[in-house]
Amino acid sequence: MAINVTNLLVGSGSGTDPATASISPAADALVLLSLNLYVASGAVSAPSSVTGNGITYALIASAGDQDPSPDGNNQYLYRGMSASPSAGGITISGTWDYVGWTVDQVTGVLSGSNGANAVVQSATNFSDTGVTSATVTLAAFASSNNGAYGMIDASGEACAPGGGWTELVDNSAIGQHQTQWRADNDTTCDWTFSSTFYGAIAIELAAVASAGAPRAHYFNSIRASQ
Repeated sequence: MAINVTNLLVGSGSGTDPATASISPAADALVLLSLNLYVASGAVSAPSSVTGNGITYALIASAGDQDPSPDGNNQYLYRGMSASPSAGGITISGTWDYVGWTVDQVTGVLSGSNGANAVVQSATNFSDTGVTSATVTLAAFASSNNGAYGMIDASGEACAPGGGWTELVDNSAIGQHQTQWRADNDTTCDWTFSSTFYGAIAIELAAVASAGAPRAHYFNSIRASQ
């Protein structure tokens, strides 16, 4: 099964314990929740928990304060997976002045506890000065079958995906929250925009081995022994 990524939801909220609208994840699909959290004064606190759909979502990475003092702005990427997820919203526990969220779903990836095996690696980058592009560089991929996913918040600037990347959503509800993906081994997750601050996260997605792979390996072994 090839990796495929689709958007389930975009939205925003504020205050204490905001919750997304209802989603209906597929069984054994990796659910990626990307967050942009903002407070008008002080530093951003990470969520104390992220729960919903019968899942306690696990943090993959956070990007860093893209525009520090006096306000705070940080990006977070969470993963979740269940063999029998329930429909419903995702509650982000904590208090912020604004929260932007994007929920994407990935099929064709490995499972593990809460999708632990579906994410091979992560990398982050951010800038607190106005720039016109962003790049997050991943290490060499573990398999040629694996793909990549990236998220960015670009402080109100529309983001253009890098060449070969498929944009999933560009959500202007809070800042400019964009996600993108590709099915190959490109280690450079990149974007361009006018001039802005940003925080970005990229991950490697672990593909399920194709059904034909063991059979091909078997016949190659026979040929080598002859």
